[in-house]
Amino acid sequence: MGVKTYLAPKFIVERDQARCIRCEVCANQCSFESHYYDAEDNEMKIRPGNCVGCHRCVTFCPTGALTVRKNPLEYRDNYNWRPEYIEDIIKQAETGGVLLTGMGDDKGQRIYWDHLVINASQVTNPSIDPLREPMELTTYLGRKPDQVELDADGNLKTDLSGLVKLDTPIMFAAMSYGAVSLNVHRSLARAATEMGTLWNTGEGGLHPSLYQYGKNTTVQVASGRFGVHPEYLDAARIIEIKIGQGAKPGIGGIEATRRIVRKIPKAKVLILAEYSNREYIISAIKAGAAAYVPKKAVGSELISAVRSVHQAGSFLYPSAAVQIIKEYLHSAEEDPYQRLTAKEKDILRLLAEGHTSREIADLLGVSPKTVNGHRMEIRKKLDLSSRADLVKYAIRHGLVSMDAEPLPRGSGDA
Repeated sequence: MGVKTYLAPKFIVERDQARCIRCEVCANQCSFESHYYDAEDNEMKIRPGNCVGCHRCVTFCPTGALTVRKNPLEYRDNYNWRPEYIEDIIKQAETGGVLLTGMGDDKGQRIYWDHLVINASQVTNPSIDPLREPMELTTYLGRKPDQVELDADGNLKTDLSGLVKLDTPIMFAAMSYGAVSLNVHRSLARAATEMGTLWNTGEGGLHPSLYQYGKNTTVQVASGRFGVHPEYLDAARIIEIKIGQGAKPGIGGIEATRRIVRKIPKAKVLILAEYSNREYIISAIKAGAAAYVPKKAVGSELISAVRSVHQAGSFLYPSAAVQIIKEYLHSAEEDPYQRLTAKEKDILRLLAEGHTSREIADLLGVSPKTVNGHRMEIRKKLDLSSRADLVKYAIRHGLVSMDAEPLPRGSGDA
């Protein structure tokens, strides 16, 4: 006896008993055993849960007694949890298997690869006559020489051995071994070799059988160092060092930036991030990042950012600069110090320098009673309870220096 299923049949098989001649053709043709002959009742019966909707029984029935249609059973509407997803999850839970399709995707998601538009003008001048004139797509990765020299025969004299040549300016992104199978890695390596480009191992190491594709391989060294050893590094054309990824567990890009800048002060960190919210940008800058560029930036903007960091030491993407200005204005609006009047700010500074109320009154040309009234208002606006709190606040906001020699405090000033 099989395990009870909690899935309703996907198809309903209807049999016209008046037309059925019990020839058992349907039972013989159905490899899923949806049909069977019941000798006791002398009639053909159906196991509806076994039907996959292939309609083979319908085609071979000599009397046309069979009809197969979809089960109209419906689930509660939910944009994400659609009926086919719910049923697939239940089926996998019951069987412990993985649902496969013979080819393509049975869920109808958009196949983005079929809709890619490659703009070759990003790497070369467009052809005047694209049907007859070939387009040069060869691209070099690495620092370019200031000038290129040719010999008398027009052959290249300049040494480009330090550069990585790409016949096709499209590289395969990182996909880790383990997240994808060895066959996937082998397919990527073979395709990159054939097309004259690079593929990336991701952070899961590289199978020794793929070392032969090393000249078209980028190996990744991540914080986990999984699969990293001398042979792994020697096999690569390029070594990619992955510092951090904000969306994954671990220290993330901001904490990595903070540690790098602390240990290597001369290092210039450019953060290329998916996040563009104010909190993330401010945190990145405070951590010591020299530049912030969102991932949506185009290639020319990223190049400008790298050059600006190299030449000027910093770079801010326009939208990031706007966020920082907003943060400054927002903090200025929220700072209770900005609610103090000009005279209250002067009194706060003089109090922090150690002057008594009488001394402040003499300096400002007002009465001690007026000074004391301002002191009470300052404490109220800044939510401070004592003179010591006023002094700390003034030092923290740069109104007085901690290194300045305090004036002797007068008697009778609380």
